[in-house]
Formats: sequence, C-alpha cells, structure tokens
Amino acid sequence: MADRSGRKPVDSDRRRRQIQLLIIYIVSTILIALLTFLFVKALISDKEELRDKGIAEFKAGNYEKAIEYFNESLNEKQLFSKKMDLDTKMYLGTAEIKCKKYADAVITLEELKKENEGTLDFNRVEQLLQFARTMSGYGKEDPESLIPDLEVAASNGSKSVYILLAACYYNTGNYEKMINAYKEFTNEYGMTNYVAYQLSSYYLRLNDYDTAANYIKGAPYGDDDLFLPELLYNEVLLYENKKDYNTAIEKMAAVYEMEPENEEFKKEYDFLYTRLYPNTDPVNKEDID
Repeated sequence: MADRSGRKPVDSDRRRRQIQLLIIYIVSTILIALLTFLFVKALISDKEELRDKGIAEFKAGNYEKAIEYFNESLNEKQLFSKKMDLDTKMYLGTAEIKCKKYADAVITLEELKKENEGTLDFNRVEQLLQFARTMSGYGKEDPESLIPDLEVAASNGSKSVYILLAACYYNTGNYEKMINAYKEFTNEYGMTNYVAYQLSSYYLRLNDYDTAANYIKGAPYGDDDLFLPELLYNEVLLYENKKDYNTAIEKMAAVYEMEPENEEFKKEYDFLYTRLYPNTDPVNKEDID
C-alpha cells in the first residue's frame, strides 16, 4: 500500500540489513587493518639494529656493552628471527666468556645447543660450552677458596679442572703452580689458544720473549678461534720487541681486521706505523682492510 503522498513505505527490514552489513564491513576493515599492523609490527623491530650494535661493540673489544645489546636484541619479539637469534646467542656466549662471566655463558650456550638444529657448527658450540662449564666456578667465589676442592678433584683424576685451577693460581700469585696446572691440562687435551694466550701473556710480562714465542708457535690457531685475536696480538708484541716493525705491522693489520673497532688494536697499529713512517700520520682504518 502507498501512503497519502503516493510513496511506498520504506522497507525497514531491508534498511536494517543494510546497516548491519555496513557495520560488519567497517568492523572487518578495522580488524584487517589491525591484524595487518600487528603482523607488520611482528616482522619489524629493533632486533637486528640492536644485534648490529652488539657486534660492533664486540669487534671493538667492548664485551660488556656488547652483552647488553645482544640481550636487548634477543628480548625483542620478531617473527622469522630464529636463525638470527641463534647467531646472536653465539656472539653473546663468546662475549660472556671474554668477560669471565662463565656461569652466564653456560646458560646461554646450553640454550643455543638445545635450539641449534644444525644451523651453527655443533663442534664450535660444544667447544665453547665445555670451556664455560669448566670455568663456571670462577667468579662465584674467591679464587683462593676454590683451590682446595679443585686440587682434590685433580688428584682424583679430573683433568679438566686444571684450567680453572690455573686461573685460580694466577689470581693468588702462585705462578709456578699455575704453569704446572696448564701443563697438566695440555698434556691431557692439547694446547689451546686460550692457554697459549695466557702463558704467552705471562712470559711477555716477565720479558721472557723466547718462552712466550714457544707458546705462541705451539697454538692451534684457526682450529680454535677462542682468544685467537688476543693470541695473535701477543705475536705482534714479539716482533715489536725485536724491532721488526715491518712484520709486526703486517701481522697487526691482520689482527686489526678481525676486530676493526678495537681501540687497543688501533693504538698498536698506529704506534707501529709511526715507527716505520715517523713523519707521516697513521692511515685510517679503511686503508688497512
């Protein structure tokens, strides 16, 4: 029926359906936009930037600062970042070892080993983990208080404790026992870059360059890259002592390339450069690469 004006009445049910469809469309559009925003947000974060900052600090030898950035990066949530996080944890565990935070390194590396699934070199992860486990008592207590129990463990046949025992002897000034402990360790497990670095550093401080050189020559180098830059730096100091500045600067350039932001390495390179070219400013880092 038409009203008095001759117009048909509006179909209220049809209008209601149109309004409902409009509301559904608006709500759906908002939900899609929100989900898209959340998905993009999950893909994009500061994770990679924080990781890059951590790597830069690591290469500069600023391991404490590197640890801060690596932890911040790992705490950032981001989709499809598992492979990157595994590599970050490798850096983190190594930095913790460099800072003698061995208990923290054990936690980090155990998580890494569990999550790895073949992404990273298993042997490398295991090597770092075993070293961190061996040294994990260091720093928890006063080194002197650890020595009696470690000596008992060593006398009972535990050879791995010698590396921790040597560190404790060093901190208590028992240098002869330190050397013997390192020898016991290497007799069982062979020379490592860490041991070669520690012993060569000790003999360099005594100005016993021949003995220091023997330990540096006996290191495994590329087969064990933990403390490799530090070990090679000690080799540079040997050539510097001989005033063989050409060989020293050549080797220093290789060390500097490993950690191009390391201030100590830069100072040594600049020093050697001034010995060779006393009236010339040292070259920039970019010229070394």
